[in-house]
Amino acid sequence: ADRLLLARVVDNLVRNAVTAAGPEGRVVLASTPAAEGHVTLEVRDSGPGIPPEQRAAVFQPFFTTREKGTGLGLAFVREIVRDHDGDVEVDGAPEGGARFRLRLPAA
Repeated sequence: ADRLLLARVVDNLVRNAVTAAGPEGRVVLASTPAAEGHVTLEVRDSGPGIPPEQRAAVFQPFFTTREKGTGLGLAFVREIVRDHDGDVEVDGAPEGGARFRLRLPAA
């Protein structure tokens, strides 16, 4: 695995979560041990979340809901994770916001 690229993935997801959660919000990073040959990492926030109808689009290049967003961050996240034979998905978080879940092969 390329540590720098995976660090970029986590950095991007955490920055997005912090922005979404706002100054009074909550961001959670969680991982599960290797099971069935994979490790799972979650980045969750207590922000407004991502509507179900937009969840697939957030990984498309140039899709953004931010006024000054480029729409490239999550597209890069998906590309990097897939280059590592993994997958990334988004759904609702228990905290009420978004949950990004990365599934990567265990070493």
